[in-house]
Amino acid sequence: MAGAANGGVWRTVDAGASWNARWFGQMSMAVGAIAFAPGSPNRVSAATGENTPGWGPSYGGVGVYRSNTSGTSWALCEPGPGARCTTVLVHPTLADTVYVASENGLWMSTTGGLGAGAWTRKRRGHITDALPDPSAPATL
Repeated sequence: MAGAANGGVWRTVDAGASWNARWFGQMSMAVGAIAFAPGSPNRVSAATGENTPGWGPSYGGVGVYRSNTSGTSWALCEPGPGARCTTVLVHPTLADTVYVASENGLWMSTTGGLGAGAWTRKRRGHITDALPDPSAPATL
């Protein structure tokens, strides 16, 4: 899968020879990051919004969408992470633990972003990237 600044989510099943759109009717076409849940290959998180320094020509988003069907259908997660998301990470063994970096912090959900109060801000400020510690994936 791939996401585009104003083109939604696309999927290939032939190593990129052809692509099929997987994003129809969502509230933002801007996709800043995509992550699959290890061990749950049909579960995909797509963080929306394009983050450009100085807020130049860019497209805002509406937070995070989640699919349990390899992108055939999508559910908008609870609000929290922001409108300009740059990174989405899924814990390697806990498919519902998701981290999102955005213009207003680093966010974490233990419910896959679904349900009231799903997101907790772990760090304030403009966060553009995050990586898990390979030996301790809950440490970013």
